[in-house]
Amino acid sequence: MVSGHLQPNSRQDWVRSPVAVAVPEGAPHPDLANEAALKAAVLASPTLSYSTGPSGVYLEQLFARWGVAEALKSRLVVAPVASLVASGQAALGFQQLSELIGFAGIDVLGTLPEDVAFITTFSGGIPLAIADDAHRLMAVQGFLNYLASAGAEDLKRKHGMYWN
Repeated sequence: MVSGHLQPNSRQDWVRSPVAVAVPEGAPHPDLANEAALKAAVLASPTLSYSTGPSGVYLEQLFARWGVAEALKSRLVVAPVASLVASGQAALGFQQLSELIGFAGIDVLGTLPEDVAFITTFSGGIPLAIADDAHRLMAVQGFLNYLASAGAEDLKRKHGMYWN
């Protein structure tokens, strides 16, 4: 592919993971129906946490677009989001749903509203390094096919990920 480490045309998308919002267990649940409601919840929150990966970069851009990035700096605590929310160090947390789902001590409110949703697509590919190893090539292709198959769908959903 672009970096030269994968066989051309071998990329296979296999799961999508949306950014979700969490509060400490039992805390009030702010309205997250749309972008305006989310912005109001962010501005009203005394402390916020978000991950350092692509979802965190997206949130930084969203806060900048709203013109509130500077005002939020003193209220931000960086990952680990679920732990910080569960301990009460962050009143509102943002991270991939798969990282929040099932974590004790938090209430997952759902994903970001549709008008500002952010979804990461995870993909795999066949490394050039195994191009001459038929056994490894077949194993990697089989694994990628399984990850993208309907047979893996229930497991993905159980962990806050999906394809369709």
